[in-house]
Amino acid sequence: MDLLGLLAATAAVVVFPGGLFAALAAGAAWLAGVPGRGHGPGRAADAGRTASAPAVAAGLVALGLGAALIPLPGSPAAALPSGGAPQNLLALLLLVAAAAALLGAAGWGRLRLVAAAGALLPLPSLCAAAASFDPAIVLDLGSTQAAVARLGAALALLLGAPLIAGEAGGLPRAALVGLLGVVALAVGEPAWLSATPGVVSALAALAVAAAAGAFDRLAVIPAVRVPAAWMTAVIGTASAALALGRL
Repeated sequence: MDLLGLLAATAAVVVFPGGLFAALAAGAAWLAGVPGRGHGPGRAADAGRTASAPAVAAGLVALGLGAALIPLPGSPAAALPSGGAPQNLLALLLLVAAAAALLGAAGWGRLRLVAAAGALLPLPSLCAAAASFDPAIVLDLGSTQAAVARLGAALALLLGAPLIAGEAGGLPRAALVGLLGVVALAVGEPAWLSATPGVVSALAALAVAAAAGAFDRLAVIPAVRVPAAWMTAVIGTASAALALGRL
C-alpha cells in the first residue's frame, strides 16, 4: 500500500480544501458575524419555512464535496491522479447550487433568483470561452478580457452570497456563505496567490470567507441587500458578456 499516496488523498479530499476546510471556512464566516435566519424582502411570506434536518445534512454533504473541488492554488487535490477525468468546474457549480437549494429552504423569490443568476452566469460563460470545464484551463485564459471577466465573476459571487443563502441560518448559512467566498477567491485568483505555498492560499481563503460573513451581516439592511442583488446581476451579466467576447 502506498501510505504516502493515501495520506495525500486524505489531505486532498478531507482536509484542504475538503470537508474540514469547509468547516473552517464556516467558522471564519460565523466569527465575522453571519446573522440568523433570512431577512429582507419576502421574509414574511417565507416565515416558518425552514429546512428539514435531512435537507440540512444533505446540503452540508454537498458543500463538503464542493469544497474538495475548489481549484485553490497549492491544493493537494491537484496532485492526485485523475484517472483520465479532469477536474470539473460544472460539478462544483452544481454542488453549490444543490447546497443552496437544500439549505435555503424558503424558495426562490425574485431577489434571490436575480442574485443567483448574476453570480453563477459568468462561470459557464468562462467555460464556453475556454471550450472546457477543466478549471486549470478555464482560470488560465491569458487575455486581459478574460482576467476582467474572472474578477467580475468573483465580485458577483461575493455580492450575491447573502441572497443565494436564502433563509438558511446558523452554521449551515455560515458554511454556504463562507464557501461561496472561497469559490470567489479561486475564480478571481490574484497572480501573487498562485505563486505562494498552499498554506498561504488556505489562510487567504479563510480570510475571504470571514469577509463574506461580515458582508452577510451588512446584507440584513434592505438598503444594502436590494442594491446588492441588482449589482450582482449587472456585474455577472457584464462578466459573462466579456468572457464570451460580447463587450
